[in-house]
Amino acid sequence: MSCAPGLQLLPAAQRLATPWQNGGGVTREICVAPPGAGFADFQWRVSSAEVRGCGPFSSFAGIDRMLCVLEGTLDLSVDGRELVSLAPDSAPYAFPGDVPASGDPRGAAVVDLNVMTRRAGWRAAVNRLDAGQLVPARHARLLFALAVVKLSGPAGELALGRYDAVHLAGPAPQFEFHGPCYLIEIRRQGGDAEGLAP
Repeated sequence: MSCAPGLQLLPAAQRLATPWQNGGGVTREICVAPPGAGFADFQWRVSSAEVRGCGPFSSFAGIDRMLCVLEGTLDLSVDGRELVSLAPDSAPYAFPGDVPASGDPRGAAVVDLNVMTRRAGWRAAVNRLDAGQLVPARHARLLFALAVVKLSGPAGELALGRYDAVHLAGPAPQFEFHGPCYLIEIRRQGGDAEGLAP
């Protein structure tokens, strides 16, 4: 299935760690649209980070963020909101990327999943699932594995390891999946046209 049209395998082992300027952690990019885009011109971006120390989040003008904690507990402070504590069993937390925010990991480092969309043109939905079926769609989708996830369909079978992901775009095959994961769906505002073809 890894060679099926519209399906791109994104192994966790191949992600490069980019240290934060303040030394408080590292970020690993998972997928970005358009391919190769930087912070100034991405349409949407999915990444994972290790938060190793207390400190402010970077500000991203015009960007909406959605945060899922994968490991540890993060006390998140967003200007104008009550302090929240996020853990692996917490629901995805949405907040504006251009509002002052800071995170404080309790004890050990926190690992998180971060979805960012440019507010003027894109929106994202993130849901935790244990099984399901995906059919071809026009919008971008990523399946992010929290443990072993098995995919099966007409194009064959594929097993994802922990934190591996697949990006589905365009004519991605229909398949069933079994195992804990996050389904990330990204749509263009005013329609569901896809933003990235692998």
